Amino acid sequence: MLMNILDLYKTTTYQEKYHFGNESYPAEPFWHAINSDDIIKNWGDRIKNRPQNHKFWLHINIPFCETKCSYCTHSVTAGNNLEIERYIQTLEGEMQEFSPYFKDVHFSSLYIGWWTPSLLTKEQLRDLYIYIKKYFNVADIDFNMLEFSPSTATEEKVIVAKENGVCRVTFWIQDISQEVLLKNGRLQTIDQIKTLVKHL
Repeated sequence: MLMNILDLYKTTTYQEKYHFGNESYPAEPFWHAINSDDIIKNWGDRIKNRPQNHKFWLHINIPFCETKCSYCTHSVTAGNNLEIERYIQTLEGEMQEFSPYFKDVHFSSLYIGWWTPSLLTKEQLRDLYIYIKKYFNVADIDFNMLEFSPSTATEEKVIVAKENGVCRVTFWIQDISQEVLLKNGRLQTIDQIKTLVKHL
C-alpha cells in the first residue's frame, strides 16, 4: 500500500525524529521497494475515481546538483553528464510506459525542479520538453515553472525555457554573501546571480 504522507507527517514520532525543515517524499527512512505494477494500479485508480474537474500537476524531478550543499537533507546526486543523459533517457521510457493511463488527463501545471534542471545541457532540456509534450497533454497548462541555479543557468537554457512557455523561473540565491555561499557549498557567485536576472 502506498503511504499516506499527510497522515505520516502528523504523527508526533515522525516530526520529532525526521523533521529537518525540508522533507523528502516520503522521508528516506520510510522508503520501500515498489514495482511499476503497483504504481500503475495506484494511478489508474486515482484517475478513474477523480472528482469532476479535478486538476493534475505534472512534476518532473531532476535529482542532480553540482555539489551537495552542507545544509541539504535531501537525496541528491552530484551528477556527471553521462549519468544525467542516462536519467533523461530512462525518464522518457517511464513517460512512454505511463502515458496511456493519462491519455484523458489534461494537466493544468508543469513543474520541472528538485533539484537542478539547469544542470542539463540545453539539448537535454529541449529533449525533456519534447518528451513531455509527446506523452502528456500539456498544451493548455496554466502554470509552467522551471528551477534554475545561477551557477549552471545560461542564456541558451533560458531561451529554451521561454520557447517552451515557461512563465516562472525560481532560482535559489540562499545568500548574497559570497563567503556564506562558499562555506555552505554553494558554487554560484553574486555576478552569476545578476547575469541570470538579466537573461530573464
